[in-house]
Amino acid sequence: MLGEFLRGWLTNHKLIVAPLTACGVTQLIKGVYMYLKERCWRWYWLFSDGGMPSAHSAMVVALVAGIGFTLGYNSDEFALALVFALIVLHDAMGVRRVAGKHSQILRQIVEKTEGADRPTDIPPYPVGHDPKEVLAGAVIGVVVAGLVFAKAPAAWQLARHIGRMPFHYHIGL
Repeated sequence: MLGEFLRGWLTNHKLIVAPLTACGVTQLIKGVYMYLKERCWRWYWLFSDGGMPSAHSAMVVALVAGIGFTLGYNSDEFALALVFALIVLHDAMGVRRVAGKHSQILRQIVEKTEGADRPTDIPPYPVGHDPKEVLAGAVIGVVVAGLVFAKAPAAWQLARHIGRMPFHYHIGL
């Protein structure tokens, strides 16, 4: 009974399932990537902000792709989602990236100081993204949305097209 309800709910709410799945897949990839890079496992990598690839990018791009698949690319909803996604992608590479750099510098300063008044709430990881991390997340978002909406060939072609674009186009996001 519960299984049938969940299966029906997931089938009827693909615009929620695709972004959440893209986020989960991206966070899992991030954890594996960091494990291979650091040669040790940290559970917080599965829930952390920043780093390769961007889960925020994957999530908003999966939403945009899903809206495009269901309502069409000329719909008002697609335009709204696209503008929202561009704001999120720009923010990930802008404000959040600078905040991450500031937290790294602050952490280095704090580690050099002695005393009991050291702040403990400085993030131990970067909180922003560089353009490659955002692009990787966006490609994952398109592919996951294509799989969820059974539009994998179209999503794969779009992801390949994005990957072949000269890199200076991606920076303008």
